[in-house]
Formats: sequence, C-alpha cells, structure tokens
Amino acid sequence: EDRPEADCVFFGCPFDASSTYRMGARFGPAAVRRASQMTSFNYAPWIDRDFSKMRVYDAGDAAATPFDILTAMNQVYLYAKRLWNSSKTVIGIGGDHALTWCLLRAARDFNNGQPVALVHLDSHLDTGDEYHGNKLSHGTALRRAMEDGCVDIERSTHIGIHGSMGSADLMKEDQEKGWLTITLDDFVEQGPLEVAKVVKARIGDAPTIISFDVDVLEPGECPGIGFPEPGGMRCRELFAFLRALKGIDVIGGEVTEFTPEYDSNEVTAHACAQGAYEIMCLALDNVDDPKE
Repeated sequence: EDRPEADCVFFGCPFDASSTYRMGARFGPAAVRRASQMTSFNYAPWIDRDFSKMRVYDAGDAAATPFDILTAMNQVYLYAKRLWNSSKTVIGIGGDHALTWCLLRAARDFNNGQPVALVHLDSHLDTGDEYHGNKLSHGTALRRAMEDGCVDIERSTHIGIHGSMGSADLMKEDQEKGWLTITLDDFVEQGPLEVAKVVKARIGDAPTIISFDVDVLEPGECPGIGFPEPGGMRCRELFAFLRALKGIDVIGGEVTEFTPEYDSNEVTAHACAQGAYEIMCLALDNVDDPKE
C-alpha cells in the first residue's frame, strides 16, 4: 500500500541467541514499547522542535529465527533495508548487540553503498574477531560490520568503554585501524559536552548511526542489562551527551542489550525508550516539517 515517506520508523529486533551471559533481551522491544507510552513524541524543549506533524511509525518486529544466528542476521538486515526504502530514519530496538551488524549493513546500502560514521556508546568494544571461539556473537558485531565495509572508522568513536578486558591487543588493534576510543574515565574527566564536541568534529558531515548499548549505563541505576559492568554512565550524562550532538547528520540508530527480566520498576525500560527518542530528535531536527 502506497504511503508518504516516513520521517522516522522504529522497529523491534526480538533476538538474543548471540548473547553470552544473561538471556532475555528478546523481550526488550515489547518492554520498551510499553514504557514509550509515557513518552510524548510531540515537542522536545531542549531543541525547541515540535514533531507533531512528523510521520513517525512503529513498524513492528523483524522476524529473527532463534535457531540460526546468520539466518537471523540476514532476516533483520533485509527488514531494516526495506524500512529505509520508505523512511528517512530507522531506529532499531533490541535484542542483543548483533542487531548492530544488521542495522549498519542496511545503513550502508541506504548511504549508496558507502560506510557510515558510528557513535558507539558501550562498555565493550565489540570489535573482536571471535568470542568464545564464535565469530557471530554480540561481542563481534562491529568486526563483522567493519569487514562488510559498513563503518567509516576514521569518523567513528567508541564512548564509555570501561571494565576488564582479555588483553590490551583489542584496544591497540582498534587504534591502529583508526578508531577513537573515549573511555568512561575520559568521559567523566572531560564531561559530556566536551566529549560531544570532539565526536562532532570527527564526524563532520558524514551520515551517522548512533548505537546505544544499555550496558554503558550504571547497573545500580539501570539494572536491566544483559552484560552489566559496574561503574557506568548515568542517564543524565548520556542524555546531555546526545543532546550536545545536535547538528550531525543522524540517519538512524539502535538501543541494544536491554534485558527486562533483570529490570526494577521498569527504570531501564524508560531509559531505553528515552534513549531511542533522543536519537529520533537528533535525526528529525535536520528534517523540515512535512507540507500540509
């Protein structure tokens, strides 16, 4: 059925078969939808924009078989690609971090086959070649996306990295490939506004995807996390950072690794819903209101 092009489309990715610790992220999209009923999608006072005339839709969930990771990744990729055929912005709600590979492949196609800049908010780099001997996991999603030519590494940044690592090799390898890594210690020392200035300067005018892995947050504040790392970012810091990115060319994003079973009073669900909304605001702030 023909319809006008959407300004923004959200979709769910109820998939967690590539998770390696807590399971249950497949129930994330439903929980975020429930929490999002408390979010007004009309007016964002921090940028003084009214989105009430924008065409914003929920496209439902991508079919993602739990029995085969590669098949599921292709299913989600094709679903996201189809959504970008009729929308300016696509935002995925996971599900585990394997969603990143799917979304970045579709974003590359939307960008005429060219890689996109990535703002990667996470406790972990997710650029390893293998995790527990498996090349398809939530810990290797960015490596697969890099191999597929989806990521403009020279314009991309890891933000909020903290916690232990298997070795220093991965950090060194990322640096040699051109990644900028801003650890959580650096983020706290510099502050969200200064870090945003660095990230914006690096991105320039490149089409950009924002990846928000909920495990970048402090699990004492947001406990519904599949792979918690104590000592994380506060929600207020996250939103201040995102709002300071105003002006970059955001074409899509994602929220991943939310595991509702471990949430308390839906606080993490609301943080995820707000995070997705913040990404939408960044994207639509560059879009003119539809003509009457």
